[in-house]
Amino acid sequence: MRRIFPSSLLTGLLFISFFFLFSKNVLAATTYYISPSGSDSNTGTQSSPFATFDHAISQLSAGDTLVAMDGTYNQRIAVSSSINGTATNPITIRSANPKGAVISYTSGYEDSNVFIEGDYIVVDGFEVKGADGYCVDLRGNYNTAQFLKVHDCQAHGIYTDSSHTIIKNNEVYLATLVNENRDMPHSWGSGIKVRIGGDNVLIENNTVYHNYGEGIAVTRGTNSIVRGNTTYDNYSVNIYIDNSYNVMVENNFSYCTANSGFERDGKRAAAFGMEEEYYSGWGAQLHDVTFQNNIGFECSRGLYYWNSGINGSGMKNVSFIHNTFVNMTRYSMAIEVTGTDYNNVIANNVFYQSNENFGYVDGNGEISFHNNLFSKTPDASLKGTSDIYENPQFASTPNISDLTSFQLGYTSPAINAGDTLGVGFDFFGNTRDSQPDMGAYEYGSTVQPSPSPTPSATPEAQCQTTADCPTGYQCYQPPFYCPGDGIELACAQVMPPMVCRLIGDANLDDRVNIVDYSVMSQEFFQSLEYPQTDFNEDGKVDIQDFSLLNSNFSLL
Repeated sequence: MRRIFPSSLLTGLLFISFFFLFSKNVLAATTYYISPSGSDSNTGTQSSPFATFDHAISQLSAGDTLVAMDGTYNQRIAVSSSINGTATNPITIRSANPKGAVISYTSGYEDSNVFIEGDYIVVDGFEVKGADGYCVDLRGNYNTAQFLKVHDCQAHGIYTDSSHTIIKNNEVYLATLVNENRDMPHSWGSGIKVRIGGDNVLIENNTVYHNYGEGIAVTRGTNSIVRGNTTYDNYSVNIYIDNSYNVMVENNFSYCTANSGFERDGKRAAAFGMEEEYYSGWGAQLHDVTFQNNIGFECSRGLYYWNSGINGSGMKNVSFIHNTFVNMTRYSMAIEVTGTDYNNVIANNVFYQSNENFGYVDGNGEISFHNNLFSKTPDASLKGTSDIYENPQFASTPNISDLTSFQLGYTSPAINAGDTLGVGFDFFGNTRDSQPDMGAYEYGSTVQPSPSPTPSATPEAQCQTTADCPTGYQCYQPPFYCPGDGIELACAQVMPPMVCRLIGDANLDDRVNIVDYSVMSQEFFQSLEYPQTDFNEDGKVDIQDFSLLNSNFSLL
């Protein structure tokens, strides 16, 4: 006789089977702890933490996690090429509480405070400051730097020359202090920098400002995305694409303010820039670059491209589409072409200039201008078919404190006036209809929590109850490590605020993956005062919590 199992029982058996299948690889993973008051003769547990990153990192294997308790570490985080995670079992090095662990290391030898040569390494949640070289240097492949506060770096803030790197949700400021006097003629650094060798790099949802060089720069990078960032008041260019190819720049907000103290020769930064600077052995390789759904506001120039004159240089397959630029202090765009430029498109943009100076194109190159709105008649070199020369009629006066102010009002002539160029979403990730509008916004779109096409809540969104959190998130009290004692205590007088976390996300990186299984493996059926994986908040970690974790699990 065939036996039929109830669906709930079958589901439970599947959960248990899945859990133990993973146990051979995941449950062997270990969570280690480090504290400024620890000792390397300790065992590395939560109550007996290590003292130095060098020793703690030497213990790590694929799938392991190193948790840094709150405090200041006068040492660097260095992961050699011999220490690697895997695609399904990355190594995570994280601060116990967001920005609670501070890496402040000054060597005098241009060392980096965070130096990663291994692969599949996640660095999460630290404050990193005071480097004599780069603050964060990502040299291995498949690495992630996220939720970092990076500042006061002599050279670059975050740097990579490797492949499949993710740089997201970071705050970067006061990098390139070598140019603090603002007197270097060239060769300054950047807040976030991709250089030769940087391939398949994602720079997403970062806030980059007050750097004495570029804000975000892709220099000889390839196949990379700069998405959803806010960057402002940098010395040179807020977002700069230099001699790189296959680069997407989308959904960024780039603006400038008066008297920021970071002006170059008395002028504000450009919002977006392109160039083909000379690099020995590289040649002219600026091609297949797209700028779409970006907003530029009150910088010196909105977009510029200078031709360096190196052999074969020129804009090739560059698209500047569905952007909104408002009130540049000099002009909206300045483009210098030589005749070696081809297959370039500038279309579906909105340009508003109270000074009526929209800029120019100098030279003879192939650029197709069409379906742009200019608030006044522009220079003849910028005119194209199906243009509109009148006020765009924004929903309200554009300003930096309210991004919805850049939306189109219901009487805007830009509504339904764009060409169909294959851009399926707008600045906030909302769908464009079959007759798209000009500019970064599609009229009637609803503001989402993030300018990225993939909106997400961050681990730092504060809450009082789960009702304050987005669907699928819960209000969670992060553990707190009292300064000096190295063990977890309920220090109510200094307890960090409660935050929204994705259900199943034990390490607060806003995703549920193998790392969270690893954390659960350390707590399963254990009696703990402050478990990280008690997702149903019943005071214990058991199969019900495993079920909740599994419901949001992803290998990514």
